[in-house]
This record gives sequence, structure tokens and C-alpha cells, in this order.
Amino acid sequence: MRTNQLIKYTLFVSCYLFWVASGLMVAVGIYAKLSKEASAVDSLLADPSLILLTVGILMFGITFVGCTGALRDLPVLLKIFAWILLIILILQIVAAVLGFLFSSMVTAKPTPKLVDTAELDSCIWQYSCMSTDLEVSNTLCSLGQVSAPS
Repeated sequence: MRTNQLIKYTLFVSCYLFWVASGLMVAVGIYAKLSKEASAVDSLLADPSLILLTVGILMFGITFVGCTGALRDLPVLLKIFAWILLIILILQIVAAVLGFLFSSMVTAKPTPKLVDTAELDSCIWQYSCMSTDLEVSNTLCSLGQVSAPS
């Protein structure tokens, strides 16, 4: 099968640029994972270095399929590449619609936890020897390090 050379090399160059960008994303993700503190993030789903690594690896694989399919004129790889891009587009549209529908849940501010004033006063009194600053004492008490005496 003979393809148009302009389309072939345009697809190859664009896939190659995204391939290089995904390689850089993987490198930055590995660097961030190795250089950060061990307990900086509590949840694996919220860890930016893992998100960067995952997206970089997926993007690397997808663009490799596109590069190879465009350069070698392999219709099977080009069809796989097109279907993967279509699935990603559909997922992005679904995410945008869900983000719009549930935007009120995202913008709502969390309500602070109310603390019993007697418990707070006893906690502040316990930490008053450490600091005369009321804000520091309140911060220590809100961490829950000391329970109120019974």
C-alpha cells in the first residue's frame, strides 16, 4: 500500500515529538520519585511522581505504535493507534462532562471540625509552657497529640 509521503512523515514527526516528550516525562517522574521525601504524600493516587510516570509510560507506548506504523506503512499499527486516540478522546470528553456536572462538589469548601471548648482550653493550658503564642498552642492541640485530662 502506497501512502502520501507528506502525511506519512508529518505523522511520524508529530509522533516522534510526543515520544520524546513522554520520555522526558518518565525521566522527570523517576527523578521526582527518587528525590522526594518518603512520607511527603499519603496516598499513591495523589502522588505526582507516580502520575507523571504512568502518563509518560502510556504516552511513550502509544506514540511508539504511531511512529512505527507511520514509518513502516503498517495499517494494523495505524488502526491500533487511531483506536487508542479515539478512546482517549472519548474518555476526555466524559471526564469534562463529569467535571462540569459535579463542579459544585469540587468547589465546595470543607467545614471545619468543631472542638469542645473545655477540651481545647485544657489542651492549650498543657502546651502553654512551650509557647506563649496562642496560635502555636492551638496548632498543637488540633494535631491531636494530647488528649484532655478526665
